[in-house]
Amino acid sequence: MPAATPMTEEEKINYLDMFVEMGYGWAIEFRISNLQEWGTTEELHNFIEHWAAQGNPDAVKQKAQDLISGWYGYPRDLVAAREFIEGLVAQGNPEAIKLKAQGLANGFYGYAQNPEAARNFINQLAEQGNENAMKEVTSLLRPDEAHTFIEHFANQGNDGAIKLKATGLTHNVYGYQRSPEAAHRFIEQQVEAYNPAAIELKAEGLLFGRYGYNVASAAEMDDFIARYVADPIARDHILK
Repeated sequence: MPAATPMTEEEKINYLDMFVEMGYGWAIEFRISNLQEWGTTEELHNFIEHWAAQGNPDAVKQKAQDLISGWYGYPRDLVAAREFIEGLVAQGNPEAIKLKAQGLANGFYGYAQNPEAARNFINQLAEQGNENAMKEVTSLLRPDEAHTFIEHFANQGNDGAIKLKATGLTHNVYGYQRSPEAAHRFIEQQVEAYNPAAIELKAEGLLFGRYGYNVASAAEMDDFIARYVADPIARDHILK
């Protein structure tokens, strides 16, 4: 049976628009980058505002950076940057938590530098399985320690650990040996369990040819969407 023809660029853009509307982080990150290069200041500002209000991590990070730098229609205001971050931390927003930790550690985003407070903050959240706190912790561990740490939480179905393990298997980091095939198998196992992080990773893989996946045809992408994204069980997990 001949291999399916990869989707066209126009089809890829249409699927990207759909994944943006679903709030997939990698799709929103791609769109922000695209607007920074080709869009107007107003278009980018409005896009960031919309998704920052939804708590999207890339938009939250971009808005915080814009507030401390005076970019893309935002006034430079360190107090506003810190208040914006603190408001989202109170809601448990993972990216805001990461920004606060970085702010305390380095004196960024209107925070006074306090490395000890930053360490305590990060360690407490990492023990709870917070994705961005886990990234901070794994960056400080030896590869074998990072591997053990990630495996522990991945085996519990933690979304952040699943993303870290897929990244490790794809890029030879966190104590994992590079094996796109193993990354593909791991993601597939998690997709079958309707894990939302794995479904998001597979969507990215099918669109861009990452994590051991080939770029999908339009028919293959439609089948994936129908089975896992449009499926009510999957949508309950992803969009909860």
